[in-house]
Amino acid sequence: MDTEIIDNSEILYTKKQAVYKSGTRNSNRLNYPDFEIGGYLFCPRDRKVNHDGEEIILAGKVMHTLCLLVSCQGEVISHDYLIKKIWNDDYIIGKKGVSNAIWQLRKILGKNKALNNCIQTVPRKGYLLNDNIEIGTAEKSINQRHRVPNNTPTSAHSKVKNFKLYNRGKIKKRLANINLSKLCKQLFTHLLMCWTTAIMIYIMLKFFP
Repeated sequence: MDTEIIDNSEILYTKKQAVYKSGTRNSNRLNYPDFEIGGYLFCPRDRKVNHDGEEIILAGKVMHTLCLLVSCQGEVISHDYLIKKIWNDDYIIGKKGVSNAIWQLRKILGKNKALNNCIQTVPRKGYLLNDNIEIGTAEKSINQRHRVPNNTPTSAHSKVKNFKLYNRGKIKKRLANINLSKLCKQLFTHLLMCWTTAIMIYIMLKFFP
């Protein structure tokens, strides 16, 4: 009797890390600069997390969730926005996906007690990254070694700041577009009412002097 052999080489599990076979989904790499939170170094493009010599590779959607939280630090990001941005508006899968991503991030960051409440849940709204959490850069330790003044911007710091501002700008732009659309509708309704009133006054003056 033949025995079917199942190849599990695509996913290798070790005690401290889960490493996905390289060469897959290279086209879906996240275009965010590396950043550091509480001793954890995050490399979005490779989905890697380094902490105390331990390396973990996150799922792309989990890393993407963290990048959006970092880019809008201190601001609430709704469930719907995360589902639309990361899960392509697939609400059924995205609803569980968002919860799972937040759970995984809290589990990883929670190893540092100072980061226990860094990702907060805002009931019926979404999630936010605590504004009190300091976000550093991949070159932080190098800069400190060379005594770079705090007020001297580095290229890496600028990149982190830029991607935060860029993503905030995109979100605010979308909100602005929604508000502008409502404003246009209200303005159109107001003009229509004024135009109708003007016609009625004209008819009354014309035919009922």
